[in-house]
Formats: sequence, structure tokens, C-alpha cells
Amino acid sequence: MPLLSARPGGDAEEDIAGLEALRAALDARSSEAIAALLVGETAPLLRETALTRLARLDGPFPAEALVLLMRKGDTALRNAAIETLGSLGERAVDALAPLILDAGADTDARIYALTALALVASSRAAKLALDVALNDADVNICAAAVDVVAESGVRAMAAALDKVAARFPERPYLAFAAEAAQHRLG
Repeated sequence: MPLLSARPGGDAEEDIAGLEALRAALDARSSEAIAALLVGETAPLLRETALTRLARLDGPFPAEALVLLMRKGDTALRNAAIETLGSLGERAVDALAPLILDAGADTDARIYALTALALVASSRAAKLALDVALNDADVNICAAAVDVVAESGVRAMAAALDKVAARFPERPYLAFAAEAAQHRLG
């Protein structure tokens, strides 16, 4: 049930029930309840409020709930979850690593996780991404990982990017991405 009706003149009782459910979830500090309320929610203000509160909860649960939201089909919700995950700093690395490293997981979900990781800007994020770029079998995952290295990496990682490009010689865009990342790293 959406928290606020997206229709003009929407059902006030439904809106009130949604707001009460959000308040109860926030009061209980339940990331699972907040995430469940976000699915299907279209009101930007309530979505933003719930995501902000979710990100401020302590412990590993907020990041895990955001990873679940990121995997939903709703583009706006996915993008909001990616942005919120990026704001979690080191906690995001711990939450995203299992999905990023799961070669059997959906490729799009892994790329979304790497997109969120690029927003973290930490040496752990860059190291994880470099390991993925050097070892993953999926060229698109490797390209997304190179982007993370470009954002968060250090100069010492630049030489390893040649190895990434060499792994997929038939994919010139990966060589271009690796070269661009090397220039960015200095």
C-alpha cells in the first residue's frame, strides 16, 4: 500500500494509514518495515524521508534493506537506494560485497551494487573493485568495477588496470575505460 496517494483527491484514509505505518516503522527502527513500505511508494517526499531515516539506523540492517530495494524493478526506487547506499560509507562496502562477488547473481544487480560502491569513495571499495576487475568473467562487471577504481582508487592501482584491459582484448571499450581510469589516478 503506497504511503500517499499519487492521485489528486486520493483516498485520505489510505494516506493516513500509510503515514501511520511509516511512523510505526520509524519508531520501531525497523529497516525491514521501512523497506517494505517503500516498495510501491510514489510520493517523493515520503520516499526521501523513509530512505533518509533508513540510512540513519544503526547496524547492518539498513544497508541490507537498501540492497534489497536496489534489486527491485522500480527505477526511481533503485536509484534512490543506490544513492542512499553510497552515503553509508564503509557500511556500504560490507553490505555490497556479497552481491558484487556473487558470480551467479543477476548481472544488473551486481552493476547497480558497483554503481553504489563508486559513491563510497574508500580504499576498501577501490580494492574490492580492483579484485573484481582482475578476476570476474563478465566484461560488463569488470567495466563497472574499473569505474569504481577510477573514483576511489590510488595511483598504485593504475598499473593493474592494464591487466584488466588485456583480459578482454576483443572489448576495446574496456581498454578505453582502463586508460581513462589510469589518467584519473595519475
